[in-house]
Amino acid sequence: TIGYPPMRGMTTPDTLYFPWKMSMAQAKYLQISGNSVTGKEAAELGWVAKSFPAAELEEQVMRELRPMSKIAPDLLAANKASVNQAYEIMGFRTALSMGWSWHALSSRLRPGASEFGAVSREHGLKAALEWRDGAFRSEGFPI
Repeated sequence: TIGYPPMRGMTTPDTLYFPWKMSMAQAKYLQISGNSVTGKEAAELGWVAKSFPAAELEEQVMRELRPMSKIAPDLLAANKASVNQAYEIMGFRTALSMGWSWHALSSRLRPGASEFGAVSREHGLKAALEWRDGAFRSEGFPI
């Protein structure tokens, strides 16, 4: 599974990546809930380009790479750079940088920001993870 469960009780993510990879509704849902998704779900959301079953992973990756390896490296680099530049024009780099400000504020200055650490110190890591994830686990959400 892929996710960022610390958003449930500890902090915002250190980079604002979700809004760039999926719809606003999906980004808000994952960021507010801290829920994780499978690789298949991540591909359906647009978070990753493709997803393969673990048993087929190496075979499918090589199937993708063999023809791509025939493309001139400078053309691959130009295609990648042009997509990156388009996202930078739309504010991608600024949004990623801004994420650090929210992360710092939410992890240090928010009331209750140190509760996970306090539970962990007093009762151990398992208890702290249960404090953070228990309500979601009991409803069947992946952790």
